[in-house]
Amino acid sequence: NTATTTAAKSSNPAPVVKTSSGVRNNPGEVDTSGYTYLGKKKITGYTPGCSHCCGNSNGITASGTKAQPGRTIAAKGLSFGTVVYIKGYGYYTVEDRGGFNAGTIDMAAASHEECYSITSSGVDCWIVQ
Repeated sequence: NTATTTAAKSSNPAPVVKTSSGVRNNPGEVDTSGYTYLGKKKITGYTPGCSHCCGNSNGITASGTKAQPGRTIAAKGLSFGTVVYIKGYGYYTVEDRGGFNAGTIDMAAASHEECYSITSSGVDCWIVQ
């Protein structure tokens, strides 16, 4: 991650998801003034190695990478490789397709338990690069 983190002027940060795997890359408050605001998105989880959740069990994303919790998101309308800052969660890279619509971002999770704990509505998101 090459983004510079500085104190932001937010008084109401989104909650950080605590997971059994401990995989979250939340850097704390970030100065988003140089980023492109995407808007408020619904954040959901998916388990990439589960054939029930994803239709395959190899964990390979639509872009050809191996999905990694703490890095991989699935988003419609954003190019593969786009880095997105998700407030309260951290920096993620679009490596998969999914999400119910352009208003939803699916976040790769390490387990079903973690997957079900990643549901938030109205989370501010920005394109970093």
